[in-house]
Amino acid sequence: AVVSTQSTGRVILIIWSFLVSLIALPGNTLVLVASLRYKAIKFDKISVMMIRNIAVADICNALVNAVAIYSLFTGQALLNDNVLLCKLNNYAQFAFPIATAIL
Repeated sequence: AVVSTQSTGRVILIIWSFLVSLIALPGNTLVLVASLRYKAIKFDKISVMMIRNIAVADICNALVNAVAIYSLFTGQALLNDNVLLCKLNNYAQFAFPIATAIL
């Protein structure tokens, strides 16, 4: 069987996106639980607040990427029927990584 570079790149992108989301969700949830419930992060209040905001932005980014992973995996757009959700998803794919980078 001949494997094209397009399908190989698509598989690599699916695996990469899945692994990033798989690591981001529990890791950032752990940061939030540790900082909110157990007060495990011992910095000043502003620094702790920024760490929490970055964790929330990363969780949102991972959840938005789950839609992209589904689309890559199936070859179909998940939100194609609802124009508003599709536009919100496109906005979120840019907004959450930028929020993480800025913070």
